[in-house]
Amino acid sequence: MASVNLTWNAVTPAPVSGYRVKFWPTGSPSLVSTISPNPTTNSYTITGLGAGISYSGTIESTCTGGTFSTPVAWTVAVPVATNKYYTVTRFDCASSCAQVGSNGAYYAKSTQTLVIGKFYKSGTFSYRVESLLSSTPAFDVDLSSSAQSNTCSAACGIVYYRYNAGRCQDCNGNPSGGYITNYTTVTSTETLDSYLNGKIVYISGYYLILRVSSTNYTIVNEPSTYHLYDGNATGFFTTCQAAQGCSSGCPVPEMNILINPNESVKAGDLKIGDEVYTKHQDTFEWGTYKVTSAERYIQPTVKVVIDEFQVEVSASHKFLTKDLKFISISDLLVGDLIETTKGAKPILSIEPTGTKEVVKLEIEDAHTYVVENIVSHNKISPDNPLPDSPDSYKYV
Repeated sequence: MASVNLTWNAVTPAPVSGYRVKFWPTGSPSLVSTISPNPTTNSYTITGLGAGISYSGTIESTCTGGTFSTPVAWTVAVPVATNKYYTVTRFDCASSCAQVGSNGAYYAKSTQTLVIGKFYKSGTFSYRVESLLSSTPAFDVDLSSSAQSNTCSAACGIVYYRYNAGRCQDCNGNPSGGYITNYTTVTSTETLDSYLNGKIVYISGYYLILRVSSTNYTIVNEPSTYHLYDGNATGFFTTCQAAQGCSSGCPVPEMNILINPNESVKAGDLKIGDEVYTKHQDTFEWGTYKVTSAERYIQPTVKVVIDEFQVEVSASHKFLTKDLKFISISDLLVGDLIETTKGAKPILSIEPTGTKEVVKLEIEDAHTYVVENIVSHNKISPDNPLPDSPDSYKYV
């Protein structure tokens, strides 16, 4: 459909209720139409007109008492629409705007002027305009009545659910003040279940902390830089330490580490090359193994009371349980049985103690040590996704 733009001389003072504009196909005044509401400025574009048809009409100023000024007549011929031809790139709306074929592989015609780089939808496809052609090729799609959009997603009407996300500190606890809660945003083609609130996901080089609830998302037409879709995320994790594979063997410096069956030293006094007495992570046999790393960091800590023993360690610390599994404190409960130098003993309490300096120990081959008579592990596996994640959350 075509349109015409009318402009006329404004009157002073301005009309009481704007201007009354009427129009009809020239020679058929009985088919008169009146613009509603009245235009209040001295210009107006009439749309939905037939190409190649002449239209006539009048313009009147509204006056007091419901009267009108003398009509000013006008006549305009709407030109016949002519097609322009373009090379376009096709995208499949049903496949999240997946590109179909190579750039500029399709031809489009349109009686409206298309804008290079913009997107126009026809059927189940969106087309990005690449170039204007001087020739008249056989065309694949007519975009004459298609609306212009800035992106394929907007043209297709695809929506994304955008959530706020924090970002993990690194394994060294940097930055010391942490990252702001809303460090960035994460998008998904589906709403996320509250099950994932606080979980960690690795996307495009960053470990992001999801902030999920039933009300805290916004609906947008474009995915964020950090988007949950196949091939972009690596799974969900319970903690930043687990996600990044940080060492978990982190007692506070004052804790005692067993160096032989009858002697201990403070964790803060251990150096690379010193030896500790511990159980091997695989054979669970006692032996002496060298310290390969002893570094200090700032991390959240907890105090754990296990029967007669008391220990203060990082919140991600792993203990050896009665069934010979190394389990993070975050997954242990009061009453669980933990291996000590005096056999399996129950956890009596777990209490957060804030953020403190800890000693990150790594032990050659054994990857364990005994702190305050409790057998501990010195590493978290970097491949530690949440177990039993519902299929609907498997974007990877």
